[in-house]
Amino acid sequence: MRQLGGLGGQIGHQSDVWSIAFSRDGTLLASGGGSCAPACSDDVLDTSVRIWRVSDGKEQAKFTGHTKNVRSLAFSPDEHTVASGSDDETVRLWHIK
Repeated sequence: MRQLGGLGGQIGHQSDVWSIAFSRDGTLLASGGGSCAPACSDDVLDTSVRIWRVSDGKEQAKFTGHTKNVRSLAFSPDEHTVASGSDDETVRLWHIK
């Protein structure tokens, strides 16, 4: 088992992870955040999109802009862009390479 990010919000998402996607070659993982608040006790809303290097678990990039949960992620075929879809009714394109 490998954990990406730290425990207790030290590194990585500060709230729930709602979506993940592997790059085509398997070297990168994208994760999208969100929160179950106010239905749960967690009142933090981290709607960032993060890119992780799978080999060592290190965060490679963090993108912010969504205002609600990130529900879907996909890498472009050339793996230079990640698309994210959110409950804020937007799709965003993030350049990663």
